[in-house]
Amino acid sequence: MRYFKYDGSWDDLEAMKRQYGDLSDQARQQHRKAERMRKLGTAVFSLLFLVCFAGLVILIHLLWPEENTVFGEVLAAVCKVFLGLIALILSAIIASCAAMPLWAKHSKTEKELTRQTLTHACAALREYYGFQEPFLVTKCYRSSDRRFDRHDVCIFAAGNELRITANLHYGFFDPSRDLGCYVLSRQELTLQDARHKDRPAVELQAGEVTFCLGCRAKSFIETYFP
Repeated sequence: MRYFKYDGSWDDLEAMKRQYGDLSDQARQQHRKAERMRKLGTAVFSLLFLVCFAGLVILIHLLWPEENTVFGEVLAAVCKVFLGLIALILSAIIASCAAMPLWAKHSKTEKELTRQTLTHACAALREYYGFQEPFLVTKCYRSSDRRFDRHDVCIFAAGNELRITANLHYGFFDPSRDLGCYVLSRQELTLQDARHKDRPAVELQAGEVTFCLGCRAKSFIETYFP
């Protein structure tokens, strides 16, 4: 087992922070606009549904001939209920078709750009630590290295080694969130079922170093690091 930590420079970190802030503002504006459009779509749906349904029900009553017998009246009532259900479904379809463009009128472009900017900030770390797929992002509930307590961590295999780092997949700007990288061989690694409060977990141990991780870590390690 070994541990190492990135000690290089964080190029253009302040510029990326400013870019991220600008993109985040645009993403929030896009989100607010999308919410307004969705609310307008719901209003259009409700109004059009009521108008269509009421119009179809009135049309059914106007077009249905009057019945002079008890059997005819009962049959007419049953048929009107059936036609009313069809009118209900048809009204919902018409209203949905009209509202759908408004419900769907939003853009993920800004959110994707903010995510890309945040991810790019950790490009040097991912290269330095050998980050690669497949990987798992899971919670570290506690560790013998207290810096990892209550952090999301990345677990990935690099060759015949298992590596544990901070969440490099999502990315971050704060250098203090770089927790370094533990490198473990399969021979020195043991896994044991554990619990964290009321949640199932797995205890990973290599020598004196331990990590209590989310339960998905066990199946990931057994699959990709047998």
